[in-house]
Amino acid sequence: MTSYRDVVGDRPYGIPLVELEAMLGVTNLKVSRGSLGLIVEHPKFATHVNFLPPPDKSDEPIRAFVEIRSTLPAALLPVMEKSGEGAMFNRFATLGAITHCSGQFVVASRLTIFEQEDAWNIQL
Repeated sequence: MTSYRDVVGDRPYGIPLVELEAMLGVTNLKVSRGSLGLIVEHPKFATHVNFLPPPDKSDEPIRAFVEIRSTLPAALLPVMEKSGEGAMFNRFATLGAITHCSGQFVVASRLTIFEQEDAWNIQL
């Protein structure tokens, strides 16, 4: 898999990584760079902000995808492991959804960035 660093360093796929990192850096959260983007560490869980390439073949002028995944805190696992609880939570979801991925429950969201779009003041 291609790392965002293989693409454009601090502006992977045209995404202003340095600005995003600076915004998160003024919080009490620990921010580091991972192989696909940023890792934001909260006291009880981590959030991965991954920058993904557009599909090889697309009729849409897509520049990139930004995928945000937060592992759920361990205290929520007994609730999530009950049959149907995730579906109940997802009924109220608007910008993300709870899913089971690689043995963990995560809240995931995905943002499509289009070629001509320059709306980072809104998206950030």
